[in-house]
Amino acid sequence: MDNRRVHYQKNRALLQSMALIVLALALLPSLLFIIGIIVPFAPDPFTVFIPLAVGIFLFVMARTRVVTTPRGVEFYQFGFKAQTLWTNISRIGLPPPGIDTPEAIYLLRPVLQEFEFFPGWKIALNLIPLYQFDYSTISELGKELRRYKPNLFNE
Repeated sequence: MDNRRVHYQKNRALLQSMALIVLALALLPSLLFIIGIIVPFAPDPFTVFIPLAVGIFLFVMARTRVVTTPRGVEFYQFGFKAQTLWTNISRIGLPPPGIDTPEAIYLLRPVLQEFEFFPGWKIALNLIPLYQFDYSTISELGKELRRYKPNLFNE
């Protein structure tokens, strides 16, 4: 039995819809030119490339997720992935005064985020932001966090 629970960001459907629209707008003129309908000349490469890059970026952003497992938490964002054990999580909450960061899962020791496409690229991660997710103490994500580390909500 797989105990992995995937929690996607709250605006995932909107990002996917926007990506499809942008990709269609990027590729439609080229497609119409290739089959010889309506467009009498080839579109400028930048009018295709820029929306194509934006559409792909939106699809990649729509994959942002937190995965809870019996072992720990995994965080995936824009091609980066990070994993930490439950024992490395110190608290959930707001940052100390003077630091402008939204509510997050704070880690005792930083973990390295690996870029999935280039494994040599790594960035230290001190926290897992929760503002992108449908998070509250009673949400599905909140219940999963409480299930595996109940003392997170006592501090």
